[in-house]
Amino acid sequence: MPEQINSDYIEIRPFITGDGKTLYFGRREHPDNNKGEKDLQDIYVVRREGTGWGEPENLGEPINNRFSNSLFGISPEGDELLMLNTYKKVDGPLARFKKQNGKWVDPESVVIEDFHNYSEYLDFFQNYTEDVLLMALEREDSRGEQDIYVSFPKEDGSWSKPLNLGPGVNTKKSEFAPFMAPDGRTLFFCSYGLKGRGGADIYYVQRLDETWIKWSSPVNLGEPINSSGEETFFSVTDDARDIYYVSYRHGSEKRDIYKSPLLPRIELLPPMPTHKSLVAINRNIRTVQTQVPNTEAVAAADDTFTDTEDAAMTAAANDFPEEREGESMNATGAVTVGQPDQSAESTGTQELQSGITVQAQNGTTPLAGIEIRHKEVASDIPDMQQFSILRNIYYDFNQTSLRKGAYETIIQNVIRFLNENPSAKLKVVGHADEMGTKKANLEVSQRRAQLLKKHLVEQGVAAERILVHFRGEEEPLASNDDDREGRELNRRAEFFVLMPAAGK
Repeated sequence: MPEQINSDYIEIRPFITGDGKTLYFGRREHPDNNKGEKDLQDIYVVRREGTGWGEPENLGEPINNRFSNSLFGISPEGDELLMLNTYKKVDGPLARFKKQNGKWVDPESVVIEDFHNYSEYLDFFQNYTEDVLLMALEREDSRGEQDIYVSFPKEDGSWSKPLNLGPGVNTKKSEFAPFMAPDGRTLFFCSYGLKGRGGADIYYVQRLDETWIKWSSPVNLGEPINSSGEETFFSVTDDARDIYYVSYRHGSEKRDIYKSPLLPRIELLPPMPTHKSLVAINRNIRTVQTQVPNTEAVAAADDTFTDTEDAAMTAAANDFPEEREGESMNATGAVTVGQPDQSAESTGTQELQSGITVQAQNGTTPLAGIEIRHKEVASDIPDMQQFSILRNIYYDFNQTSLRKGAYETIIQNVIRFLNENPSAKLKVVGHADEMGTKKANLEVSQRRAQLLKKHLVEQGVAAERILVHFRGEEEPLASNDDDREGRELNRRAEFFVLMPAAGK
């Protein structure tokens, strides 16, 4: 890019408008920043003039302040901006600015359900139609470091709980800087985990269905875009002809913005719905086996469904061989059953403090500090009620210990609940996939449960309050075939809360 854009300072995060005529970007510690060279990062805009570019303009206040300002989305008219939240009186990770009478007014909060991030880094991207919000986060269900997630708009103006895009996109290292083409199916992103030419490279995949977990194989954009150095934040024009990106090339003293044609041409796909009305937003799901009469509407998963389109059983996150009505079914995935005029809007959900999810009989059951769901699970302990916590612990292949820092929020919530409920006990059940012999898998599942108990005891839970069970490969959540996602769901440990039965 020309020198009026690439200055002697650091330019990052180029955001090109769909028509390729306006470029937004960040500048670090530049003298023209809002607070001068001590201002970490401001947003600038530059517009095409003929065959070249004009002079960049600082967007000024209230968008730019003394903090690190980052842009993640622009409306087609250019009168709305989605920014990293660095502003007073704004809640959540993002802030939305709107123009009124030609001026930017104070930002609004952007609310994302169950938003949290364990990484020191985070990225977002909102598409022009404002019905998809992509983000790079590290959470309990992340495969490694940052993973890419998707969220969808809700009727109240907030965004749904982030959904992990799965192993078709995410690796055990960081995936970040997501960008979705206007077809809503072609996803560009950066990765440290895929085999590339240098540090981080830029790739693309294409969405194969409405679940957002089935993708084509990642394609490296190749040279001259990806080099032996590091290519990171970028954006693409609507016709997928040009890409604007940041590169830190070998021999260069700093990061600069580059423009390159996308060759060979990437063919955008026919549009498909961004998501089904009953798509499960939470991928932490478990097998549910239940007899459901036709007169009852039930949602059994760590999700809330807003309505049922018909009386058929609808599954999200996994495929089923057929749709069946009102039958007993061993269902792997998020399931609803209902009549045409019924709604699964009320699933017996109660939000309380500890952030644990259990299944409880007949709707809400007031267990202190726990989010309640339908369906009590039969207990094998006399005079005890057993409730399943729908937040499983997942493991890497043949591993029995947790990744450092992983699942700590879940574990601390379990400990807090046990401390608040001294009569409760905890059952830990270990599982394995089918890779290996039955004997080896039984031993792996036993070790997983035992080490999880040991971890809890080391944090102050009395050993006699924790019961250890192990099932080997006998109780899979998903298919153990060559589908990596299925096998990973089966490498898990489950928690069950045991409470004294009523009147005991």
